[in-house]
This record gives sequence, C-alpha cells and structure tokens, in this order.
Amino acid sequence: MSSVPTAAVGEPGRSGTVGQRPKDSEPHAGVVLDAENDIAKSELLERITVGVPGRQRFQKIFVRKSGSGAGGKTTIPYKAADDAPAEDRTLSIIPTTEEIESRAETLEFLVVGLVLAANPLQYSTKASGPSRNKQRDADRTARGVLPAQSNVLRAIVPTTDLVVHGSIKYYVACHQLHGLCNLRVISSDAIFYFQEIWDSIPEDVPVKDRRRQLGAACKLHAARDKKAPERALISLPTGSEPTASNVISIDRTSNAANVVMMQYCIYAMTKDPSAIVALQKTLEDILPDLLSRPTDEGILGFYSFDEVLKKEDAIKATSTVMAIYPTMPKLDPQLVLELHAALRRTGLGGKLPYKSFIAFLRWSHDRAAAGWDPQRLDAVVEAIIHDIEIADEVQEITTDRTVSKLTNGPSDLTPLLSGVRVALNEIVEYFRAQSKALREQHGGLAKHASIEELMIKIGNCVDKTALKALEEQVFAIHAEQLATANSNGAKYIQRCIDLIDQALAIAA
Repeated sequence: MSSVPTAAVGEPGRSGTVGQRPKDSEPHAGVVLDAENDIAKSELLERITVGVPGRQRFQKIFVRKSGSGAGGKTTIPYKAADDAPAEDRTLSIIPTTEEIESRAETLEFLVVGLVLAANPLQYSTKASGPSRNKQRDADRTARGVLPAQSNVLRAIVPTTDLVVHGSIKYYVACHQLHGLCNLRVISSDAIFYFQEIWDSIPEDVPVKDRRRQLGAACKLHAARDKKAPERALISLPTGSEPTASNVISIDRTSNAANVVMMQYCIYAMTKDPSAIVALQKTLEDILPDLLSRPTDEGILGFYSFDEVLKKEDAIKATSTVMAIYPTMPKLDPQLVLELHAALRRTGLGGKLPYKSFIAFLRWSHDRAAAGWDPQRLDAVVEAIIHDIEIADEVQEITTDRTVSKLTNGPSDLTPLLSGVRVALNEIVEYFRAQSKALREQHGGLAKHASIEELMIKIGNCVDKTALKALEEQVFAIHAEQLATANSNGAKYIQRCIDLIDQALAIAA
C-alpha cells in the first residue's frame, strides 16, 4: 500500500478553489520548475522550502477590497486564531482564476512571500528573543532549511503606479471565498520572502538594514513604472534680452546641495565670518526641524518607523520625557507603544516633526487610551498630526522675520558677488555640455541646400537604411537649433560674469 505524500507549501489541490498557473507571457514571467530548491527566507535569515512547482515569480493577484480602511485596504491585524485556515482547508499559493482576472471591488497586490498560518511569529524575535541572540542563531543553524509546510498564506503588498516613498505596509491574503481572499495586516518579521525579492540584498548586514532593503525591493517590484520620481522644474524668465530659452530641471535635494556648496565656496575664498552665518541660516531654512532633533536614544528610537517599537524602548522614551519635563502628566508606555504602531499603520510617522513630539504625546494621552481598537486609535493619530501641521503653519505665519534681523554681517558685497559668479559659471558649463551632447546625439549635421531639399530626398528614398540616415538628419537639425539657442543663453550669462569680474576688480 503506497503512502500518501506530504503536502508541499500551499500545494494545489488542498484549497477549496482550483488554482490556475499564470501564463508565461505575462509581465515578470518566470515559472519555478525546481520546487525543492525554491527557498524563501525571513529577515532573520530563517529558511523554508516553498516546494510548489508552477509558482510564478513576481505574481500579481487581485484581492477583495476591505471596508475598514482607506483605499479599500484593511487596518485589522492578522490573528491566527481567527484568520488561519483549518488544516483540512488550506489555501494554495497558486492563484485562482478570479485572482488573476480580477472581479468587481478588488485591488491588485504583489505576492512577496509566505506566512506560517497557524503561528506566523514562530521564528521571529517576538518568539525567540532579541535579533542579536547567539543561542537563537545557533538554533537557526541547527534547524537548517525548514521543510515545506502545507498551511501557509501569501504575504502581499499593494501595487502602485510609481515607486512609493516612506514606510511599507504588508498584508496577508486569507479567508478565501468564491476564489478571492480578504486582507489582514501582517508585520515584516512574520514573512518568508521569495528568492526574487532577496535578489542583490546582502545577508551580512544588520537586521534593520536587511528589513529596510527588503521593503525597498518590495516597493520597487510592486511599482508598474519603476522610473525615478519626477523632478521639480524651475523656469528661467526670458525678459526682453536674449537669454536661455529652455527650462533647467533640478530636484530639490540637488538645489539645496548646490546652494550650500556655493556658500561654502564663498567662505573658502573670502574667509569672511558673515559667510558662515549665511551658511548656518541656509541650513536652518532647509532643515528647520533638524535644530529640534533629540539627542536621547529613547526618543530617537520612537522615530524609527521601519520596525516595531519594543516595550523597553517605549519605557525609555517616556522616562526621558518625564525627566526633562517633570510637570508633564504621567505617560503610559503601553499607549506610546500603540501610538508608534498607529503611526506605522497610517504611514504618518514621517510627518511628525521632532519639535512636536511632546505635543503629540500630550494630545494623544488626552484623546486616547491604551487598549483601544486600532482603527479608532488610527483616527485619533491622524487628527493629531493634522492639528500639529496647522499649529506649525500658524507659528510660521506669525513668526516675525525682517531683513534687519536676518542681516547681521558687514555690507561688503564681495562675498555675494563671488558666490554668484561661481553659480553662473556652473550654468554656463551646463549649457555648453548640453549643447555638445545635443549636437553629438544624432551623429552630426551634414550639409544640405535647404530643409526642402532634405524632405524631397526622404520622399524619394526607397532604401530603409538610407531613410533612417535621412531621418536622423531631420532630428540633427532640430538638435542644432536647440543647441544654438542654449549657446546664446550661455553667451548672455558670460557677459554678466564679465561685468562681475569688472566689479570685483574695482573693489579689490
């Protein structure tokens, strides 16, 4: 009598709904054939055999919308007692027809790994102690690669149009009905990430760095368009004089870096103390909240929203606040712990300024209490962050900033003119480099009697290669026109530089 084989991880046939293998022609097509060597790995480097032939890498599925959260995404955490499938009704990780084709009131998600349904935190730090634990590492080594499990669920992240910024929220697909699953929130330490997510992520880095890189990889693969974020455009006014006719594109970070570098160069050239004052003022304007950055590790730990805040860190933060502000009403470490979790769930952690930390704690203890339902606490946190934004805006509006208060140095304009000269020279070099690149882009411009003659040649052309060469000439003409306009702008700026040189020579 033959024995019954052990079911692999999420093996097809164990689900109440028939799974459907994805088509190889779909985006990111890559079907796993060697199932026994398909190993998923947690952020703590625990390994488990997936063991499902036919699993498609970078699989996208549709999941039923939730009515309990913003955008159809739930805020309800996964609880094994309520959400784990019964051992005789486990779900397949191979998607159903409904999950591939979509139905009404569904959202698209990317499958990034597996979660142990019955005990999702069995191999996390919550179950085995701190992340830096020699005994836990030894136990992991002794276990080796865990065998395939039958009762697992898919860890998923929402797909996006562009690569999103900020923290990432993970979900688990469960409670499958009519071929579609519901959502529950899951923490990153419960996930065994697939090999394709781990690609190019090193193991020999701290857990915190692995967690951050895994989150970044999930956000990248979940984005339909993986191009860099769109840059801010700054238009130069033309006026009546001939100047640059195009638009310079520069992101805010690069612009701030250029301003700081220019002011540093002014100080390096002049050694004028007023240049240091101006540099300090610029840094304060660019990063106003940096002045309020706390030095205490306990408070700084609260601002780490890439990972779950530990109870001891919450106690440390509350103790520090009470020591600094003894008249502050008593703070509840458990509520602080839950507030941190709410900021992570809502993605609002990055909107809490350092200077508003005390106000956030005070308002939170006035409006909420430990043990509240996550949805109710999320709503309170969102309202407080909104109130803080308004308060900061009002403070900025009512702050009295006059020229007399901002100008404390000597009235010598030599440092300013020297800095402007450096910036203008950089713009000239930019124009020249752009003009050179434009002219070389299409292989140079050949001689033609006129544009009409070139168009006649294109109309009479019967050879594909010759037609392509003539079309390149049309593009080269347009590139030359733009390069010439840029050159005129560079010449105008050079005139300004010459005038600055004359002024500096007179002042010397």
